[in-house]
Amino acid sequence: MGYIKRLGWGIYHWGQTKAFEPDINKTEIRINRMLSSALPYTKYCIWNTSILNKWMLHQPSEFYTIVEIEKEALESGFYILREQYANISLQPGKEILNRYVLDKTHTVIVLPLISEAPIKKGLLKNTKRSIFSVTIEKLIVDLFSEKEIFSAQQGSELPFIIKNLLSLYSINFNKMFRYAARRSKKEPLLELLNSKTKFPDFYFK
Repeated sequence: MGYIKRLGWGIYHWGQTKAFEPDINKTEIRINRMLSSALPYTKYCIWNTSILNKWMLHQPSEFYTIVEIEKEALESGFYILREQYANISLQPGKEILNRYVLDKTHTVIVLPLISEAPIKKGLLKNTKRSIFSVTIEKLIVDLFSEKEIFSAQQGSELPFIIKNLLSLYSINFNKMFRYAARRSKKEPLLELLNSKTKFPDFYFK
């Protein structure tokens, strides 16, 4: 009935359940079509940083599409997408990001998809075609981990975004911390959550 939120395996809390559904734009739909056709057995995840704006204090003027692809097919996926997208970068470092990526419009950033990353499969509206996109658990961990790529979401913005997400959506903390551990970020993320949010301690056990 929506009175209880599930926080993890056997862990629940009072509050309304609201599932996170990322917005999908035309670029993501096109990239999904290209990858699903060329690499049908490859896992990937597609989303756009514009979805972050509604949870932020300050609004970035530039957005970019994040495309994560399994390591075995990473370069193949990059070259497939490069045929259609001029502003595309493969695993850019800090210097490349600052010089050529983050201030451009309609940029595509291609990254390796970490194994067992929590992604979600959904159906595109009015079609039978599926798309793989980001979960809220993955979103929080990636924002915390990729400080250079998500530079606009750092500083005071990061705890502000996370507090908004915790307030608005149901989050599986077991799933989130398991993914954070795979990125070697579990303890630092726990420290941030305990120091910068006002949620009860049992949220972050």
